[in-house]
Amino acid sequence: MVQADKQNRERTEDVNVVQVIRGQTPDNLRHQLLCVSALMFFQQLCGINAVIFYSTQIINKSTHDDPADIPTLAQILSFVISVVALIFTFAGMVLGAYFGRRTLLMFSHGTMAIFSAIMVAGSVKDITGLVVTMVFLFNAFFNLGVGPIPWATAGEMTPRYAMTAMSAIGTGIGYTAWDNYTFFFFMAWNIAAVSFVFLFVPETKDRRIEDTVRTHSCGVHFVVGKKWQVARAKDTAAAAIASANYNAVLEAAKPNSDIA
Repeated sequence: MVQADKQNRERTEDVNVVQVIRGQTPDNLRHQLLCVSALMFFQQLCGINAVIFYSTQIINKSTHDDPADIPTLAQILSFVISVVALIFTFAGMVLGAYFGRRTLLMFSHGTMAIFSAIMVAGSVKDITGLVVTMVFLFNAFFNLGVGPIPWATAGEMTPRYAMTAMSAIGTGIGYTAWDNYTFFFFMAWNIAAVSFVFLFVPETKDRRIEDTVRTHSCGVHFVVGKKWQVARAKDTAAAAIASANYNAVLEAAKPNSDIA
C-alpha cells in the first residue's frame, strides 16, 4: 500500500487532462472516464437547474401570485425548498454510506423521472398543490443522491495520479435550459441515467481505490455480474491476514535443514 502510494505520487506530474482523454496513462482509465463524464452529464441534464433557478416562476404559474405582494407565496415556498434540500443533502451522506453509491444514484434518478412526469401533469392541469409538492420532492431527491455522489466518483474510482485531471473533466461538463413541457425531456434523461448507472457504474462503498482501479482498468465494460464485483476493503484485509497466517504455518512446518 505504501509503495503504491509512493509510485502514484511520483507519476502525478506526468498526467494531465489531455493524457487522460487520449488514454496515455499507466492504467487503462477509459471506463472511469466514461463514468465520471456521464454522471456529471446526467447530473446537469436531470432538470435540477430548472428547479433551482426557476422554482419561483414554476410555482407562481400555479399560485398566480401578485408580484407586488412581496414576499409572495411562491418566494416563501422556494426558500423552504432550499432548506429542505440542505436537510436531504445530509441525509444522502448517511444513506450513501449505508446503501451504497450505485443504489442511491439509481433510486435518486428514478424518483426524479417520476416527479418530472407528475410535474408536467400538474402544470398542464393547473393543480397548484401537485406542482408545489413535485418541486419539493424533485429538489429533495436530487440532493439525496444525484447532487453529491457524482462529485465523489472521480475520487473513488480513479488512481491518485489521475484524480485531478479526471475531476477537471467531470466539472467541465455543461448543462442545458428548459421550458414547460421539457420536463418530459428531463424525465427521459433521468431514466437514461438509471440505465447507465446499472450497467456501467461500479459500487465503491467500502472498497479500496487500488482494488477498484485494478478491476475496472480494462476499457469500457458492463459491471453487471460477479466478475466485476470488487471485494470490500475489510474482506480484502481479512483475506490478506489469513494468507499471511497460513504462510507462517507452512514455514513453521518445514523441516529445519540446520538440524542434521
